Amino acid sequence: MDALDLDLMRPISRRVTAAERALRLAVLAGGLMAASLAVLFVLVRLCPPSSLGGAIVVPFAITSGALVVVSYAFRRATANVRRERQRPFRSWLLVGLGGGIVFATVQMYGLLGILPEDRNVFDSQTGVRTLFLAITAMHAIHVAIAMLLTCRVVVEAFCDRYDHEYYWGVYATEMFWHCLLIGWGCVLVVAAVAGKALAT
Repeated sequence: MDALDLDLMRPISRRVTAAERALRLAVLAGGLMAASLAVLFVLVRLCPPSSLGGAIVVPFAITSGALVVVSYAFRRATANVRRERQRPFRSWLLVGLGGGIVFATVQMYGLLGILPEDRNVFDSQTGVRTLFLAITAMHAIHVAIAMLLTCRVVVEAFCDRYDHEYYWGVYATEMFWHCLLIGWGCVLVVAAVAGKALAT
């Protein structure tokens, strides 16, 4: 028997159906959401956001770093899948997924810390917190979409759906995270400028 015969005799791995991939996506996304909320609950219990005071910038510094990690991880994932390096490709995807979870969890914690305790009409219209909350909430909606896309890409990657010829989903998700990173930088700049303007 030659090598070709031996190759043909190998068992063909069963293809994962679309329904199975959808179920895996639902389980992954739901599990990550539950884990994120559980960690947020523990954080709020152990260290209430209102007790942070001037250290409220710390959660947003952590989220900024996490967003940089996610953006870089997807850049590396795309580079690896283009070269058909499946193992590092999947590893970088998991790094990106972890960074996204850190971003989302710590971001929610930080937002709880800047919610005003006393609300009045004047502060709602002119306060920096309200502006920052509104812009960050819009950014958070896009992060939720990015996390769903990331979960989808991870599920598809572990079902061998991407290779050097087809990796559009990975590339599109990478671009989405890059845009979120740029958007988050703009949010921080607007918050800083508005805070200085109202302080003078």
